[in-house]
Amino acid sequence: MSKLRLSIGLLILSVFCSLSIRAEGLDDVKLITADLPPYSIQAEDGSGLIADIVIEIERRVGSNRSINFLPWSRSQRTVMSQPNHIIFPLTRTPEREAHYNWLIKVAPIVQVFVTLNGKELSVEDAKKLEKISVQQDTPFEYFLKEHGFQNIVRVPDAFRTHISLLQKKRTQGWFTAKDIAVYWSAEIDLKEELTFSEALNVGDLYIATSKVFPEEVALSYQNAFKEMVADGTYVVILGRYRGYTN
Repeated sequence: MSKLRLSIGLLILSVFCSLSIRAEGLDDVKLITADLPPYSIQAEDGSGLIADIVIEIERRVGSNRSINFLPWSRSQRTVMSQPNHIIFPLTRTPEREAHYNWLIKVAPIVQVFVTLNGKELSVEDAKKLEKISVQQDTPFEYFLKEHGFQNIVRVPDAFRTHISLLQKKRTQGWFTAKDIAVYWSAEIDLKEELTFSEALNVGDLYIATSKVFPEEVALSYQNAFKEMVADGTYVVILGRYRGYTN
């Protein structure tokens, strides 16, 4: 009888420990992004296109995790090296493919050259310029390197430095997402008119996770997003921001 009690006790302890570990794993999930308007905005008056989607998913799955803002390069390193993290907005590229779980495809992203001198750049035109700025550690940088650009100026931030360099004629072009350039030019009431090239690369923005991540959280996120698409909430959120692509 004592052996039976011991066996039952060990079984209960094993189940309890398993549940505790599982609960701890779920509690440890963290949301990470960077200040990348219009996708994620570190400000009191707005959270951004992808951030709004994440916040609504969180509400639907019965959670209320806070969004942590870090520099973009650090955000990526953190999620690649640590378990139980959600990162957004992340463009899916061959360079990144093996480092994340690609949870939800959220929205397209259109990459273009931007100028202030009225000239619409082609890839070959841009290669002949003295300097082209690009945000470092992004698909924009990867695209230019893949196409043999030798005139790249790598910049940590997504917007302000690039516009300043163009205004001071220290660069002659900027490669970025059209959404980012249009959003920020409106936010700072830019007096100069931006000129955009044709779409040179079209990708997709994702909500992604660490390679080690709770399956139940992943499934709950995917199911909540499907519900948002089905009931029209996704289109409503998209409509708040996608006008910047016009």
